[in-house]
Amino acid sequence: MSDAREVSGRELPGHGPADPDGYSVTEVAEGYVWIRRADGGRSEPHPSRAQAVESAEADQRARGPRP
Repeated sequence: MSDAREVSGRELPGHGPADPDGYSVTEVAEGYVWIRRADGGRSEPHPSRAQAVESAEADQRARGPRP
């Protein structure tokens, strides 16, 4: 019997929303930023991790599907 539980791709227990595919959400002195892994693109700081994740998801939608 395993104690492992399946976690939805949207939430990480104790950490809030998961980073969108292709993005890394990082805490900095000014708040939270996302970094696009493909080209190093970076957001302005957001007051919360959840807002940074939402911003990364919006950027992902605006850029369209990955090849």
